[in-house]
Amino acid sequence: MILLGFAVELYWYQLREGRHFLHEHPATAVSWQEKAVVDIATLPHVRIVTADQCQYGLRSPVNDGTGKALPALKPTKFMTNSRALGRELARKCDHSHPHQSLVDGRAAEAARYPTQLC
Repeated sequence: MILLGFAVELYWYQLREGRHFLHEHPATAVSWQEKAVVDIATLPHVRIVTADQCQYGLRSPVNDGTGKALPALKPTKFMTNSRALGRELARKCDHSHPHQSLVDGRAAEAARYPTQLC
């Protein structure tokens, strides 16, 4: 909570200085309901978008010994006051491919952003 509060303070600073900010947390994180986050998210020029990380190349290995990897959905929310970033970070999966569940130790590897997302 201390780090989240500090991050939101920095976002307010960025806004006062006419700069952009970007906040990211998993789509299901309870932090999206925190008052400090909600207060800044409800500003008219701030938007929250959800991205499916498979659209940026996130893959997770299949535990069958083949070395094969499948796309991993990993819905992630981003909050920003940058229209350009908001557009880029709003890619949603059309579910035209199978997904690898991030269970059985696979979530740790998916903690790093895929290169395309960076």
